[in-house]
Amino acid sequence: MTNYENEVGAKIRALREKGNLTLREAGEGLEMDYSYLGRIERGFLPSTKVIKKIAEFYNVDISYILGEELEIPQEMEHKIKKWYSVIRETEQRGYSPEDIAKILDTLDAITGKNRQRSDN
Repeated sequence: MTNYENEVGAKIRALREKGNLTLREAGEGLEMDYSYLGRIERGFLPSTKVIKKIAEFYNVDISYILGEELEIPQEMEHKIKKWYSVIRETEQRGYSPEDIAKILDTLDAITGKNRQRSDN
């Protein structure tokens, strides 16, 4: 087994332990044999379909389990959560990113700010 396989298994085990679940309980919730889940936690790398099922069960993105998650500096977490709530509200109100860009242009015109927009 490679170090990568062990890391994937360790993340899955940590998720189970964080939820205070036994192997049997997690296996039941995942509708898989607990001994198979134990093998995965010890480093057996299952199919992507199984990893996706595990990620959904623990309510995490599959990229977290596979080790491709984005490292977010702790000092940025508050700002990200704040901006995420703004994004969610604009979506709930039916505004598109283009609408928001137009609003920002209007605000710039009102306040006299001259910003360089990057349309990515």
